[in-house]
Amino acid sequence: MNYANSYHEINILGTGLIANDTNALGLATGNLGIPVKLNSVGGTVNFRFSPKITLSGYGAAIFVEDSSSRVNASTTFTSWMVGLHFRDLIKNGNTAGIIFGQPLYRTEADGDAQLAAAAGVDRETPYHLEAYYKFKVSDNISITPGAFVLFNPEGNSRNDTTTVGVLRTTFTF
Repeated sequence: MNYANSYHEINILGTGLIANDTNALGLATGNLGIPVKLNSVGGTVNFRFSPKITLSGYGAAIFVEDSSSRVNASTTFTSWMVGLHFRDLIKNGNTAGIIFGQPLYRTEADGDAQLAAAAGVDRETPYHLEAYYKFKVSDNISITPGAFVLFNPEGNSRNDTTTVGVLRTTFTF
């Protein structure tokens, strides 16, 4: 479990959720000078079914409030993930996994805060699906091909589902 309380003089969360959404409170453009207070909570859990199979998960929430009393606004961001991971799959030292969850997403807005930052947004919860397989080439080199799929990118169902392939090589010394 974790908890953080923070104060920010500028109303910028920098979530990267959408291209034009840096405003933590979800206020109309031009209100970045309003200080905000964030209360962040989160937790992680892992359960090993056997020496080779593990279920993992996490959840987090960020509660943002105006701390200046100049506006009546608050907003909530949430994120969660669940994954299934396999050790020594096919060959000793190889690992694989599949992960599904919700990336950071503005789930609630009260007062002057708005859920959608732009007109024409068809709000829909975004989801992330990822799969990987890490195989050892040698004691010092492993290669991990994988892919992830983003459903409703930027929390907008009008955006096309996006698929990205990845390839990582790890050198251990």
